[in-house]
Amino acid sequence: MTDPGDADLAPRFAEAAVLANAERFDEAITLLERLRDEHPTVVHLTGVLGATLYRAGRLNEAVGLLTQAAAAAPHKELPSIALFHCLWDLDRHSEACDELVRFLRSNESDLYRELLSDLGWKFDRDTGTVTEAQLPESAG
Repeated sequence: MTDPGDADLAPRFAEAAVLANAERFDEAITLLERLRDEHPTVVHLTGVLGATLYRAGRLNEAVGLLTQAAAAAPHKELPSIALFHCLWDLDRHSEACDELVRFLRSNESDLYRELLSDLGWKFDRDTGTVTEAQLPESAG
């Protein structure tokens, strides 16, 4: 995550994490937006900003950033699972399931495995589909 052009990126990022963990979301979001603007090549900042917006309840703002983060790092589990949860909470269940399937087609995931188990769903890697009667029709 570090950018050699700014030696204080890590402490400022840590400060944003402390703020978010203290549920001081507005301050954390402002700092993360500033860091992302200053370091546009540090793609991890987009995902963290999206996740922080999600935790702050700003789901419509979060979904775009989490979509960007998942696209920029398609093999990273955390942006994908955060995007899934954000879409699900926006009642965009079909899109959430599409993200789950996109990720699992080429990646292993303990987080998704646990989620699938909790929901009573099964993922078939051979066909790239999730099966369960409750699954929205367009997923898979």
